[in-house]
Amino acid sequence: MTGRIIRELAGFYYVYSEETGETTQCRAKGIFRKKGLRPSVGDLVSYSLTNTEDVEGSVDEILPRKNVLGRPPVANVDQVLIVFAGKNPEPNFLLCDKFLITLSQKDIPAALCFNKADITDGERISSYAAIYEKAGLPVFVTSAKEGAGKEELLTFLSGKLTAFAGPSGVGKSSLMNLLSGREIAETGEVSRKTGQGKQTTRASEIYVASPGTYLIDTPGFGSLDIAGLEKEDLALYFPEMEKLIGRCRFNSCAHRQEPGCAVKAAVEEGSIARERYESYCAIYDEIASARKY
Repeated sequence: MTGRIIRELAGFYYVYSEETGETTQCRAKGIFRKKGLRPSVGDLVSYSLTNTEDVEGSVDEILPRKNVLGRPPVANVDQVLIVFAGKNPEPNFLLCDKFLITLSQKDIPAALCFNKADITDGERISSYAAIYEKAGLPVFVTSAKEGAGKEELLTFLSGKLTAFAGPSGVGKSSLMNLLSGREIAETGEVSRKTGQGKQTTRASEIYVASPGTYLIDTPGFGSLDIAGLEKEDLALYFPEMEKLIGRCRFNSCAHRQEPGCAVKAAVEEGSIARERYESYCAIYDEIASARKY
């Protein structure tokens, strides 16, 4: 039999069969450990029933993966929706841009969602959205509390397996509850003392929003490292900068201090958001610094 892993908990894998609509609690065969493999939420697997006292089935084989992410730990996603709050907590653009680079490295489509429009000044949240609209990304503004933006987002998610990713406290679980029309994911609050979200999602889990539409709730994170990227290639991962490559005065332009830089000119005229350029500079310096060690 074949199915998809929709949840992992305490060494058990819960495999959902679209054919039967049933979920089977499984253990993974020991051969996976020997091969250094570990099943992930989202994996398509072959499994068999064991009907023993403590477990119903066994995951026998991981079918070929379309893609896999280590953070959040999910496989075979069609797209990732990066969720930030317009306020409480404030959006972290550097974290967002690092994650966009990670997804681009894996050829996974991405979109942005700025939630909590009900408590954020309209002009402010619109300016956040404009940053990434200039980069050519789909952007949604929502309020999980009041339902704003629900229909547009549902249309975007329809028929796909979408991972919701972003820091704790931005409303990922609340959005998933809104989109599914029922309480499927546990929600938390933002600490008044730290301004950070309290972790309610302990592990990635897939929920069925509607037939053929799957949502993955993932644990929030507050930091991200970029691996396997040279600073000379960094601009390739900023679409609004990539299209200007070759228009600078110098072919080896790093888009930092050089005169005649088309990227810096675009930042000054506003066609490239300054926040994105600042992320580029911060990541460039981070990569350059890591090279020294």
